Amino acid sequence: MRWMIEALSHVNHRFYVHIDNQKELLPFEKELAHIQNTQWEWLPRENTYWGSFPCVKTVIDGMKYAQSKNDYDYYIHLSGQDFPVVDASTLQIRLIENEGKSFMFHFKIEEGLWDNKGKDRLTTLHFFKKEKRISITSKAKNPFNKILHFLWQKIVVNQFDKKHQFYGGEFYFIFHKSALQQLLNNQLEFSWLHKRLQFTLIPEEIYIPTMLMAKPSTNIQVVNNTKRYIKWRMEGSSPITLNETDFKQIAQTDNWFARKFDFENDNIFHQKLLTFIRSNSV
Repeated sequence: MRWMIEALSHVNHRFYVHIDNQKELLPFEKELAHIQNTQWEWLPRENTYWGSFPCVKTVIDGMKYAQSKNDYDYYIHLSGQDFPVVDASTLQIRLIENEGKSFMFHFKIEEGLWDNKGKDRLTTLHFFKKEKRISITSKAKNPFNKILHFLWQKIVVNQFDKKHQFYGGEFYFIFHKSALQQLLNNQLEFSWLHKRLQFTLIPEEIYIPTMLMAKPSTNIQVVNNTKRYIKWRMEGSSPITLNETDFKQIAQTDNWFARKFDFENDNIFHQKLLTFIRSNSV
């Protein structure tokens, strides 16, 4: 994370950092203590289990907090395993060239980019009880859960869902301030949709694109691209950890970021990327 922040350090950039509440904070404090001449601060910590709604809430709350501090033009969601493939000044230029545009990969659920067209993400009731994922399906044996599943299907899936368009997408995005404001406005206007989306499977891949697109607006322009180089596994949905063999593909793309990296165990690749970034700065 420190290397990513240092690579993106710029007088016009500020970083808001969230560390999962289940992790020990001290190692991150030591890591970021070395960063100089860069504006950054901690966000309130939450338990963000993978596939839980707090993952989404933490990101949105972080953007709202940043918005309250300054009228930023852009909000970029990055993980600790992301890294830029352009330098900070070039990123500034790219954002100015695309002023007003937001970048988010998204698609209508029924387009079928997910297995079974993502039906299991919506038709099954999902939530977390502490760190345990609870999924209530038609195969539930508990009588209460059977009734709960029946009501979920009858009221939510068969009635409420038919009134709304659902989208899937990726959790990492670049939002112009107009898109963030649209998202926040839609949360208020579509409060029941906001509540319903919290009970989907892996809500971080459904909530933000669905809520952002809940009400068409001519005030925002969303480009269907994350501006990230990602190499996906053929047999699954997880991105592959990149290494030196991926350098050529990364260098030839017009992306601004790539993920995911493990520079702790691949410092040579880290240095190679830094050299490339510096030599191609605008």
